[in-house]
Amino acid sequence: MRIKVMIVSDNQERKDQLKAEAEFARNKMECLAWIGYSEDFWDQFEECSPRLLILDSTSISEDCADIVRKVNSLKDNCRILVIGDGSDPEVLIRLLQLKIWAYYKEPLDISKLNQDLKRVSENIRNVTLPQVKHEACIAMRSLYFWKLMFENSDVAHDMDFANQIMNTNFTKGLFRILLFRFDQLQGEL
Repeated sequence: MRIKVMIVSDNQERKDQLKAEAEFARNKMECLAWIGYSEDFWDQFEECSPRLLILDSTSISEDCADIVRKVNSLKDNCRILVIGDGSDPEVLIRLLQLKIWAYYKEPLDISKLNQDLKRVSENIRNVTLPQVKHEACIAMRSLYFWKLMFENSDVAHDMDFANQIMNTNFTKGLFRILLFRFDQLQGEL
């Protein structure tokens, strides 16, 4: 699966440089959007849901730190690379406090960017055991909630409700199998 990338720059030369020299394909990345910063940026960001955002702050009139803060609040697992002129040390400090992945001063060092693209790709693709355990724990809690709901009320009514909420097509038999397996797992713990 390719990592979704969104590039925000109003500078056509920057876009051309990144298209020609950045190693997106080599790092299994796909650029879904090459856009300028405008009012519809947030709609496009929500639609693309990128895992990597490259933000060219030299061509943006808004405070880059505010943009990064909002991106982090909307999608906390999005890595952010910022290209800037480095003229304001306060902005740089605020950006680093917001946990951006990397900051590049003008002129852009494309070899450094390519190294960071490789690191970002490896980081996104590296799934650790604690992450898997955490996600499994959340799934089990959700399943336990559904089990409690089904034990205490009319199964047919609750199945319709569950299908509406989850946009699935659970059958009663499949759900009973999941609940049975859940009981087995609870006994093993």
